Amino acid sequence: MSILQSLMEIAEALAVGRSIPLPIVDLCQDLGVEIHRSQTGRARALLVDAKNNPKVLLPLRDKGPAEFTLWERFLIAHELGHLVLHHQGVAKPKNPSEYWKTERLCDAFARWLLVPESRFGELGRQEARTAAHSLNLTRYLESNAGINWAGAAMRVTDWHCDVTFLQLRRELGNTLKVCFCSTPKEIGRKIPISDPLATALVNRGGKRTLEALPAELLGCFPSLSEVSSCVMMGSLTDFRLAVASNPNTRTPSLESDPRLMRESLVSRV
Repeated sequence: MSILQSLMEIAEALAVGRSIPLPIVDLCQDLGVEIHRSQTGRARALLVDAKNNPKVLLPLRDKGPAEFTLWERFLIAHELGHLVLHHQGVAKPKNPSEYWKTERLCDAFARWLLVPESRFGELGRQEARTAAHSLNLTRYLESNAGINWAGAAMRVTDWHCDVTFLQLRRELGNTLKVCFCSTPKEIGRKIPISDPLATALVNRGGKRTLEALPAELLGCFPSLSEVSSCVMMGSLTDFRLAVASNPNTRTPSLESDPRLMRESLVSRV
């Protein structure tokens, strides 16, 4: 059994019998893991003293609700993934390539823990693979599974690898920047406000309903091809897109991409 498969089965086992959204604090208590706020430097979160007294450290926060945000729930679940790898005897990464592979594994663990296959798999595997269906599914998972939008988007790609999600934010200087993409090739790309896509997003932002976008507006994203449908929703400065490609134009690989873990667990739950 691969490390990835082991992580996914452990995530599923930890979620079984628990309510949804997963009570992440209760789970940590059951595992003997403490959660604290502390200085984390440039790290988004940290796992410390994994061997003797494991603690998840989250960045200090000056204000906001006492409960954890959806993003913080994902961070805690991610750090639990590191703890599982430690108990599995997986060596710490020795170079950047190994580091990012480990991070992807723990991201996969986090989303499978928060969105367990036994609870959401039947819904997720439905065949309506339009962009609108996919974007609505991410919103459903946000509300019902207690997972951040990017985590929900990646979870949907576990079921449907022919859908790509992007999140763009408006920056000073009249550009939109891709701050999240379910395929890493587009992360960080900046689009001038004069680009037809940027103009369309700004003009249609601020609405609570999904808005269809013509496929020809996506020419600024070289990695997106054979687009069958595209929808967006967002505020005046933050935009979320789902782009559905024609089936069979993308080839998933279980071992090379942790996002695409699907078949090995479906038969077990």
